[in-house]
Amino acid sequence: MYRPSAAPLRPSIEVFRHVFPATSEAARRARHLVDDMFRVLGMEKADPVRSDAVAVLAELTANAATHGCVPGQGFEVVVLLIPDGVRVEVGDAGRGALPASLPGRSEDADAETGRGLRIIAVLAHRWGVTPNPAGVPGRTIWAEVLRRRPGPVGEAS
Repeated sequence: MYRPSAAPLRPSIEVFRHVFPATSEAARRARHLVDDMFRVLGMEKADPVRSDAVAVLAELTANAATHGCVPGQGFEVVVLLIPDGVRVEVGDAGRGALPASLPGRSEDADAETGRGLRIIAVLAHRWGVTPNPAGVPGRTIWAEVLRRRPGPVGEAS
């Protein structure tokens, strides 16, 4: 079974962990399960942390199911509550290139793929990639969605 290697960078409470098969249906199911978990934890549907974290999770699981998994292995989703927000981790056993940066802006604006990391960069306050230890294929892509804090008094929002 795959185990993500990315340790949380802040104190956290794990609230969800599950391994899913590498299918688009499993990515959709992961999104719904995590959204339901947020509801059970008392996060309102309109809460920006909840909606942004679910959108980030949708992108990460779709990428894992499409690009990151090897035959017979799925992806693991871990959700942690951190101070002021949520950390989402999606680990897979893929052997492909690690996403080190955002794709260039010159890409076709009408393309149906290739926007996932851009969406994550907009919605998450921090995100990154942690490769597994040497000899263990795969990586964990993580993102932290934090409560937005109002700017200083007098600044336009």
